[in-house]
Amino acid sequence: MDRMKISLIIIAVLAVTAIVGVAINTDGFTGGTIIKSVSCFENADCNDHQDLTEDLCKNPGETNSLCVNKPI
Repeated sequence: MDRMKISLIIIAVLAVTAIVGVAINTDGFTGGTIIKSVSCFENADCNDHQDLTEDLCKNPGETNSLCVNKPI
């Protein structure tokens, strides 16, 4: 019985790890960071070097500017 419980726990941990890994590798988590300084002045400042994202500078040159890297 104890062996079965341990096996089920291991399977559950592996399943959660696989789900999180897939979410991260498929750009499942994206977003921006707000900093109290000018983060960007133009879209080129937001280049994340990933071909499958559109790099945008929101509110360029302002203290509330932020980079957004949207999947295409």
